[in-house]
Amino acid sequence: MDKKTKEFKANYRFNEGFIPPRCRKMLCRPTNGTCVVTIPVATEEEAPVVLSYPSHLKTKGDNEVYANYYNVAKDIRRYDGNLYCRVTAGDKYCGGIGWWKVSELKHELETKYSTELMRAHDTREGLHTAEDCERNLSSIYAEYLLVQVGKTTQVWRKCGEPMYAVFTFGLGHNHGGTSLSIQEFYNPNINKERYFTALQYEEAQAKAIEIAKARGDTKYVRLIKKAQRIKVYDPTAVKRNPAVEAGEGDAFVNGIENLIQSSGSATEAGLLAVASTMAQISGRR
Repeated sequence: MDKKTKEFKANYRFNEGFIPPRCRKMLCRPTNGTCVVTIPVATEEEAPVVLSYPSHLKTKGDNEVYANYYNVAKDIRRYDGNLYCRVTAGDKYCGGIGWWKVSELKHELETKYSTELMRAHDTREGLHTAEDCERNLSSIYAEYLLVQVGKTTQVWRKCGEPMYAVFTFGLGHNHGGTSLSIQEFYNPNINKERYFTALQYEEAQAKAIEIAKARGDTKYVRLIKKAQRIKVYDPTAVKRNPAVEAGEGDAFVNGIENLIQSSGSATEAGLLAVASTMAQISGRR
């Protein structure tokens, strides 16, 4: 069965190089162009929800109370082998409220890139062609998917696979703390032993508690035991393999973390961290 798509008109503006009559030096002139961007369309059945975890959707404005921060489920849909999450207005602009709509997508294509597209894809000379603009637009919006839910069409965008990550902050001994978080991408500074797939909640929780106790973050154990969980509706959607995909982490950060775990207080950890940093700086001179 042929896949459905929807076409949008996209306007763009770029600096075109040209050589005036009887001139040798190339000049540039602002040039406008129009093209068509195609975005795939799927039904709920064609793009089912395979993963989900608690998230936050800004709904009230700047005076919003964050007592119930996790007020919405961040659903992850799978379509044509890729994972997608629904786009929020906050993803697109500061202070955005609610979900991003198809009408806003249309407005963005017709207006935003008339002045901004090529700033992010500038060449050294600052000159481009219509083909450059259209290729970049197609690349950007190839990340999007329109999902028909009842009578509503929702805007979704490719995302990473959620997994568990153990993060540490501060100098230990309840200064900063230890957390068990949900992340969609690897942080190169974090060791692979602190990442766990969506199917490894218990293992991730046990590791986070082990690290918290080693750092003296005793007040955070209670929070780790209540950490948010990823709901897995289709185990075949879990493809992550942190042991292979993630790295060893940043050597300096790992060293500081070892010092914190061997210290007896936040003050001692701080002094050890300062001494280690000074030794690192002196060694580079």
